[in-house]
Amino acid sequence: NPPKYDKIEDMSNKKPELIDMFLNSAELLKALCYPRVKVGNEFVTKGQVERRESIF
Repeated sequence: NPPKYDKIEDMSNKKPELIDMFLNSAELLKALCYPRVKVGNEFVTKGQVERRESIF
């Protein structure tokens, strides 16, 4: 039997292929980087701040 991590790697390699069947990767990236929300009758780009975490 192969180690469990080999199975996990195989599954992780197939995930982008499944997503690509349903979504255009450029549109997905744009939606994640520049989220838009509806305000009244128009859509506006939601301002986002980079999340910073510190480890001490």
